[in-house]
Formats: sequence, C-alpha cells, structure tokens
Amino acid sequence: MRGGAWNNDGVIIFGITAAGLYRVSSSGGAAVPLTTIEPGEISHRGPSFLPDGRHFLFLETAKRIIYVSSLDNTKDRKLLRNSASTAAYAAPAYVLFAQEGTLMAQRLD
Repeated sequence: MRGGAWNNDGVIIFGITAAGLYRVSSSGGAAVPLTTIEPGEISHRGPSFLPDGRHFLFLETAKRIIYVSSLDNTKDRKLLRNSASTAAYAAPAYVLFAQEGTLMAQRLD
C-alpha cells in the first residue's frame, strides 16, 4: 500500500505499487479504481483529502507531480506543483510537502 486517506463521508482512497488510486467504502465492499495511470506514469500514491472531502491531493511518482483531483471527476486532475514527496493539507489553507529535505508550505486557494 502507498498511502491512504479517509473522508467524513466514509470514503477511503489508497494507492498500491505501480497502479492508480483505489476507492472503497468504510462500511466494506470491493475496492474500485479511482485514478488511471497515463502513459509515462508509474503510480499514484499518498492521497490526502482537502477540507471539502471531495477533492484530494496525490503524487504521481514518475513525473514527480502533485495533482489535485475530485471524487466526482478524477479525469479532470490539475497539476498543483512538481515535487518528489507526497503532500498534505494544513489549515487554514496550505499544502505541505518536502523539497530537497526542507518542509515547504504553499498557499492553496
């Protein structure tokens, strides 16, 4: 497993090696694919929900890109920034990530 996140609506998303992210209900059931690996990508990992519980951050490992996506439309992912580390949301409106061994914060609008 390559990281996971759980929102207030009981949705769990998680990554596995060399694959996209998966989604499963906290009440049980089968895990279903959430994101799709595109050409040139290796894996999606380190998901982190944003406060609305619908949007989430994740890292694509080959291109070293942090994306933001939505449970409602994962095909419409947006590049947030380049990074070799996963990212996490921190109130009131920051994305935390590591860059060359230093913890960084980027304001999120």
